[in-house]
Amino acid sequence: MQQRIRMRYPPFDGQLHDPGVMPVAESQIELHGEVPVSLALGSSDNWFVERQILDADGEVTPTSSKKMKSGTTVASVTIPPQIRVNRSGWFITPHPSHRMARKMIGFAVVVLILAIAIHVLEPVLVRWGVMSDAVAGSFKFGLLDYPVLMVLVSPLILVPLIMRMTANVTDLRRQQSFLAAPPPAPIIQVGPNIKSDVALKIKVKWSELPTDWVALNARVQVGMPTPERKAHIRALGRTPGGQPPLGLSTELPPRWQGADEDGTGVGESTPLANPTTRERLFLEPLRVKARGETVEVDLESGQAILPLPEGSWPGSEYSALISFHWELVLQVERRHGFPLLWVEPLLMQPGAGPFEVAQLPIQSGRLEMSGTAAV
Repeated sequence: MQQRIRMRYPPFDGQLHDPGVMPVAESQIELHGEVPVSLALGSSDNWFVERQILDADGEVTPTSSKKMKSGTTVASVTIPPQIRVNRSGWFITPHPSHRMARKMIGFAVVVLILAIAIHVLEPVLVRWGVMSDAVAGSFKFGLLDYPVLMVLVSPLILVPLIMRMTANVTDLRRQQSFLAAPPPAPIIQVGPNIKSDVALKIKVKWSELPTDWVALNARVQVGMPTPERKAHIRALGRTPGGQPPLGLSTELPPRWQGADEDGTGVGESTPLANPTTRERLFLEPLRVKARGETVEVDLESGQAILPLPEGSWPGSEYSALISFHWELVLQVERRHGFPLLWVEPLLMQPGAGPFEVAQLPIQSGRLEMSGTAAV
């Protein structure tokens, strides 16, 4: 038997790309012992992931979790160390100024381009009486003359940069304060039935409850980590080391890449991290992610039933090309300071299926724009 995979995985800024012109990755892999479930997530004219099981004659064979062999049960699935290290434990949320500055930059660039265009046309506009000489003039500072329009527009360019710098410095200090006195880790009980089509029952206990904690929220989410670069490149019909396909950049040196870098190399996924420690305190967003409804959890009892994300999603699975990662996210609201996140990886058993989602939910690869920081 074989599995045939076809997918169009979103690049770093998937919202800025037209999925219709992005290449489709295709791969056919021999199966030995384990039979994964069939997938139909998203539509072929958009971002999508499709997997079909082929028999010895190359015919499509429908599969479900009930027909899976024991090798694909949760007991045999292990979370890769890289994902467990980067997506478990305590995380802080970025300063809100990052998001505000990111939104302002686009507006500032448009205004700057318009100001340059008007500056080029200044002689004509003055002659026609559309612009006064005062606006078309310039300021003399030292030996140079600076156009009035450029001086007026410059604050729009500088303010977002200053906001980003201030937010980064604040985040660095918050990281240092957090590492100096980390909060106690929760003791979490889940189950007993952990399946991708059954609401998750949890119980959260604390060895010590800090006095400034005022509320606790929780949700379950599932996402697809970025495919391994070499496997993705081959599935796109290219060779590693050659010209990258649309959506991927030239491979970066390993020490320049993030922990789960797929070769996009076109932007920063999180704000500035603390350079003095290897511990990551910002949770990198999953580009494909579905969130369940947020539920308020009593800090004392810690009991709650969490609905799962909308749609029929498969259970936990990890491979070079396709991975599905489930996690429990706790958000602690504090009387002083920004919220804290505790992320607990889940090994989710696949439900009854069929595993179909009408539209693949995507988000930005930038943490401040993805909504990952808030419940």
